[in-house]
Amino acid sequence: MIKYFDDSREYVNCIVSLLESSNVVVRGKAILTILLFIKVKFKTLVLLSEGKFIVILDKLIKDQYKYV
Repeated sequence: MIKYFDDSREYVNCIVSLLESSNVVVRGKAILTILLFIKVKFKTLVLLSEGKFIVILDKLIKDQYKYV
């Protein structure tokens, strides 16, 4: 049986932790990765909502960088 990366809680939590990086490029790529995971498999959104993704997303919305 094939286990996809987006089914793994550890992988999703690792991508979410990249959103707290001080590097703007890393945060932007993490956002794109999460967006693609949600497009491919909607179940990823459930995994994201169980963690601290919502709190980090709220901080990113207030960020001044246009890239993110």
